[in-house]
Amino acid sequence: MRRAILCATVCVGLLSMPALADLTAMVTPDNSYGTVGGGEFLCDYSGFGFTPVSLGQDGLGRFETFCLELGEGVTTGLSYYVEFNDRIIEGGQGPAGEPLDPRTAYLYEQMLGGTYSLYDYGTGTDRVRSANAMQNAMWYIQGEIADPYEGILSQSTKDLIDAMLADADLNAGSSIGNVLVMNLYVYADGTCKKQDMLVMGPMIPAPGAAVLGMIGLGLVGWSRRWFA
Repeated sequence: MRRAILCATVCVGLLSMPALADLTAMVTPDNSYGTVGGGEFLCDYSGFGFTPVSLGQDGLGRFETFCLELGEGVTTGLSYYVEFNDRIIEGGQGPAGEPLDPRTAYLYEQMLGGTYSLYDYGTGTDRVRSANAMQNAMWYIQGEIADPYEGILSQSTKDLIDAMLADADLNAGSSIGNVLVMNLYVYADGTCKKQDMLVMGPMIPAPGAAVLGMIGLGLVGWSRRWFA
């Protein structure tokens, strides 16, 4: 069954924004673990120019991801056009966007490593608890929620959120590494903005149009006007 995640996003006002060149990369999010209105999601993809890092647990080549915006929507089972970025745009941040916090990137990278001690990789309730904790930790880091326990009743999940935040504060460093933001759009010209999600490539350096061009990703629309 398709699940609409916080799909109150309205495309009004975006028509006045300069349209991007036609985007070619696409992603289709699907349900996975988590019950807080965000990730985990599993995503099919096309046109990326690189293979996203994934846990490989579903056997279908999809990758795991989390939401970055609390107030923007995505509907599972529908496909969206992707612009790769190093920042979260629109939502509560406006067109200039908010840079992806290295702590958020760190947590995502650790989770995708498959051996993160603070993440349960099983298929039961502990996996749901881990997904909920990581999603809330990311939303809190990015300023989407003022209370890291928003929507969380379980004390064990709250404790896990605390542990993830403490680990990220201690070990994240100052770089987002190979983690990118996927800005999602309904239309290929970059209109009707939707959710922002995470993706990680195996050999992607810090974002920058020139560097990405040299490694041959060919990702359309990387150099946005706010990088000028």
